[in-house]
Amino acid sequence: MNENISKSIYQKNIGLLILSCLLGILTSILFIALAIILQRFIDYSINKDIDNIVKLTTFSVILLPLGAVGMYVGYAVKNLYTKKASLNLKNTLVENILRLDMRSFNKESNGTYISRLSNDITIIQNDYIKGTVEIFVQLAMLVGGVLAMFIINSFLALSILLTCIIPLAVSSIFNNRMQKAQGEVAEQNKSYVSFIKDILSGNQVVKSFNIEKEIFERAKAKANKQEKVKMVYENLLSLIMSLTDISTFLVAVVIFIVGTQQLMKGQITVGEIMAFIQLLNCVTVPINRLITGFTKRQASRALLMNFNKIGEAKTDQTQRVDIPKFSNKVSLDGLSLSVDGKKILGDINFEFEYGKSYAIVGTSGSGKTTLLKMLTGFYDGYEGNIRYDGVELEKISDQSIYQNVSFIHQDCFIFDDTIEQNIKLFRECDTDEFEQVIKKSMLQKLIHDRGGFDVLCGENGIHFSGGEKQRISIARALLRKSPILLMDEATSALDNQTASDLECMLSEMQGITRISITHRLDESILSEYDEIVLLNNGKIEEHGTYHELMEARQRFYALSMLSRHNNDLLIEV
Repeated sequence: MNENISKSIYQKNIGLLILSCLLGILTSILFIALAIILQRFIDYSINKDIDNIVKLTTFSVILLPLGAVGMYVGYAVKNLYTKKASLNLKNTLVENILRLDMRSFNKESNGTYISRLSNDITIIQNDYIKGTVEIFVQLAMLVGGVLAMFIINSFLALSILLTCIIPLAVSSIFNNRMQKAQGEVAEQNKSYVSFIKDILSGNQVVKSFNIEKEIFERAKAKANKQEKVKMVYENLLSLIMSLTDISTFLVAVVIFIVGTQQLMKGQITVGEIMAFIQLLNCVTVPINRLITGFTKRQASRALLMNFNKIGEAKTDQTQRVDIPKFSNKVSLDGLSLSVDGKKILGDINFEFEYGKSYAIVGTSGSGKTTLLKMLTGFYDGYEGNIRYDGVELEKISDQSIYQNVSFIHQDCFIFDDTIEQNIKLFRECDTDEFEQVIKKSMLQKLIHDRGGFDVLCGENGIHFSGGEKQRISIARALLRKSPILLMDEATSALDNQTASDLECMLSEMQGITRISITHRLDESILSEYDEIVLLNNGKIEEHGTYHELMEARQRFYALSMLSRHNNDLLIEV
């Protein structure tokens, strides 16, 4: 398994982990020392040894403040380690998600990624990152406490140790069940977050169809299922904690029974019994925390291993090649695609030539969007060939494809940032080029009316209309200056005049190959394209210029006549 994500916890952080453990161990030694000091105080008091009482008091006055400072520093270092480890994990996880190719990315829902970056990260932070330090510290305290007991009285120490082993062995039986329960909690967290995300994203649909009650009932059912699996996990944890609490009680009983017998025989002093009682916390508490801590750490480790699968999902790019800037043609030869046994595209043969513009039209379900996505490597397992300047798409690196192709979607995504950053996409660019792009995409009036480039767009551009978002999306694509521009209904939300002006501007651009899906069958728009491709049932039925297709009087002609008589008709994706 590729463990690059889980290993990121320790990246440049091993020193802090070791220091956290060492400071925690020093704190444990302090608690053990206090038990020894208590024993000496009692024994010196019984023997009326004033000199040693004074020396021990002086030592305690010096030790306690130093111990308090050491404990504070230990907590501070552990918090720093936790912060850095959590940041490393979050950043590496996000980086790996961003590096996924679209095929791998779409294998999981957005809700899954959100749940991993919120719920799962929190569990791992508490149970794995902090838990690792806690296990070292409690283990050191347990070993130190047991050693101190053996030094004071080996027989009583052995009796206590044997008593502690019983609940420890019993609780270990539940480790696998705890891991499974933790996995179920993570799965239901993911499901609930995904559902809530859908509710918020689709709130307009919920309101429009008046299904608030039905959605609420589904939300309650999912929340109930989520809480049920949490309760199973918490009950298992409570069972383990109950077993460890029983061990504490048993150990206390052993101390009193065995200790009393040895005291009566003169084999142990009162101070040593009191030391054992004090050291009881240095043995039973660590055992309790080790049992629950180790169980929770193992359960959270299973979540962490799921993170590593994201790192493994990336397509192997080592066998792929980079290609120079596109300059000739994209060739489709016998291209076919089936999804879940259903044929989407069949035997597509066509060439998109450099510098020309192509309109793809057809009724809903004809395969238009699928064809555009295939040009970007979105689908695997197709038949036939897609070649960029003679190089097969499957042999080209994703980076080269993205450098050569800009894709403008019908539903444009807008970041919750300024208009300027949504166009520049957080990169620097030449001022003159930026101004030209603003002009070409007809954004001057919008920017002026909204108050300038620094106006925030809101989450996914909530403060802007669909047409305004489309123009921002077009501007960012033009600023990239990619040689191939794919447009999926990129002007659908614009009024006819604005759409026509933008189409005209794009048609005048040099050095760009434009492939555009459109439902607008207006002559003023389609006549600007070098060629129109009509898809029907996943196949190219016709192609040619607007006037050639109209003169042929076949399917394209029929669709054009129909759209003229029904302005509401949308030849959709």
